[in-house]
Amino acid sequence: MLYMIDLAGSEAARDTAAHGAARIKETREINTSLSVLKDCIRGKAEANAAVAAGLRKPHVPWRQSSLTKILKHVLDPAAHRPCKTVVIACVNPSLADVGPSRNTLRYAETLRVLLPRKPPVVDDPRAPVTWTNKKLQEWIQENSGSPPVDPAILAPTESGTQLLHLPIPDFEARCLDTHGISIEQARAFRAKLWLVHIDSEAMNAKKAMDALSNKPNSQEPDPGIRWMPWRQRIRPGMFVSWDPPSGHPLAQPGKNFVVVMAPVPGTEIQGDLEPDSPENIASRWLCADIVLNSASKGYEVQMWQHAQIDVDQMSAEVIFEYDVAARLYYFVI
Repeated sequence: MLYMIDLAGSEAARDTAAHGAARIKETREINTSLSVLKDCIRGKAEANAAVAAGLRKPHVPWRQSSLTKILKHVLDPAAHRPCKTVVIACVNPSLADVGPSRNTLRYAETLRVLLPRKPPVVDDPRAPVTWTNKKLQEWIQENSGSPPVDPAILAPTESGTQLLHLPIPDFEARCLDTHGISIEQARAFRAKLWLVHIDSEAMNAKKAMDALSNKPNSQEPDPGIRWMPWRQRIRPGMFVSWDPPSGHPLAQPGKNFVVVMAPVPGTEIQGDLEPDSPENIASRWLCADIVLNSASKGYEVQMWQHAQIDVDQMSAEVIFEYDVAARLYYFVI
């Protein structure tokens, strides 16, 4: 989502000499909105830093103007959707506009919030994308086999990320420029490099999922059974995608999602299973419809629109993250 806000300028008292009462009131409201928006932007940035440092969140006065109320789901400290703010100051180098230009730049300066930044991870031995050229050449020398590939030929100036983006023919040609290297060794060495990269990406994905578990979401609450096929652990509160029949009242263009509410009585699969077996689930569930909010690209649960859906019509489990501020669900995986 991209929000573009035209702040209409900060009106000075000398500009209102010929204005009527209605225009002067509008000027005061413009200046109030500017001031409140400034406090909200600074407060939201400080709140994000406070959460990262484990400190108490500062107050963000988003209720004090109509403009910031509209942006509540962005400015509220309870919101955890990642966002960035860019301020563009429109100034005029003309001598007649020096005063207004100076006021604009002063206002823009107050929006700067200096926050501590974490230093980037460099030379992580498990992540080739963080390797500098020196670290990359050391790894090539130690892991390219016998005889080793000449690092100065394979990666004279490249970093780990740049070498991963090198086309396969160029990678193999550089390896073959080292005396005694066969095409089989070059291919095996490239596969080894990519295996290290894939393992590091999988580790980052696991960290992201661990971080997701700390936010309100529809992920399986019991980590001990997340490995099980999703059809064997269908439960109330699970979000699933499904394929509605043609002409179904809940059918929407594109993907269709529902949230499972309760089993339909009389549809339990009993068979010879034990009463507590995880496979002893209902074959039909009462589900509530989920619709896309086109304004915010989030999803809303329509509890009053529901249908009985067979498990065979459900195609996959999906995970939605709940944004407390916006009161919407956002698709994760």
